[in-house]
Amino acid sequence: MTGYIEEHWPYVLKIIRKNVGFLPSSGRDVARHILNVPGKRLRPALLLLSGQAFGLEPQKLFPLAAAVELAHTASLLHDDLEDESLLRRGRPSAHTVFGPKGALLAGDSLLALAMCICTSEYGPDICKCFSSALLKTVGGQIKELSKVDGLYEYFDIILLKTGSLMGCSCEMAGLLAKQKKEICLALREFGENLGAAYQIADDWKDFAPSEVTGKSQCRDLLKGNATLPVRLFMKSLAPEAGNNFMADLQKQLSSGGSCIEIYNAMQAQGIGSHISKQKDILIHIAEQTRNAQQGF
Repeated sequence: MTGYIEEHWPYVLKIIRKNVGFLPSSGRDVARHILNVPGKRLRPALLLLSGQAFGLEPQKLFPLAAAVELAHTASLLHDDLEDESLLRRGRPSAHTVFGPKGALLAGDSLLALAMCICTSEYGPDICKCFSSALLKTVGGQIKELSKVDGLYEYFDIILLKTGSLMGCSCEMAGLLAKQKKEICLALREFGENLGAAYQIADDWKDFAPSEVTGKSQCRDLLKGNATLPVRLFMKSLAPEAGNNFMADLQKQLSSGGSCIEIYNAMQAQGIGSHISKQKDILIHIAEQTRNAQQGF
């Protein structure tokens, strides 16, 4: 599976580089800053592998895989700017190098570039699926700003913010292969569940050192976003303590408290058991993902 992606990725990358070359020089510099350090390429990988499952020629998918990766990269530029994150993929975030306006406009440019590729190469069904996923992704980010602490709201946010583009990547392969509606929906559900599981697994990294993750430590806590283990932990506290938890936590961080010290204090109060619950939730989502896969 990895070999299949590695074999075809250079062709996708060639399309990305060609299209980034059309941007103004300042936009090119920002885009290349983040694209020159390769990420996990999960979304184009899901598209290519889903296409392989239906016997599609990979060449038909290369422009779409490039568009998906450009859209994801745009979301990273916007995320880092919104979070005031200092690191991305182990190097300074784009907004710290090129300034907030430069990073913002480069992200906007990459989104526009992704849609240009999509509309120039594919039909209305693909464009509708892709644009809908982008809209849902932004919707999830907007919902996250509301700082709602419930578990239902959390799952809604991650399905939109992280699951939408992964689900769309799988679904578009089904649409191109002219599969039945039920198959395409199953593909979307598979990708969305995979995205949710990925986000949950990623949540614990907020406490991990920057040299391990390549991201700024405690950025979710500093922003006031309660990740899943924190939400589960809050539910175990007395109502008043749970309601004030995030505000108190941010005060500690802003007044010089270290993330590790706070995590150790939370561990002493039993957050470890809630991380175990997080693993149970991941297993449940994995089962849902498997069920969705059986649909196609």
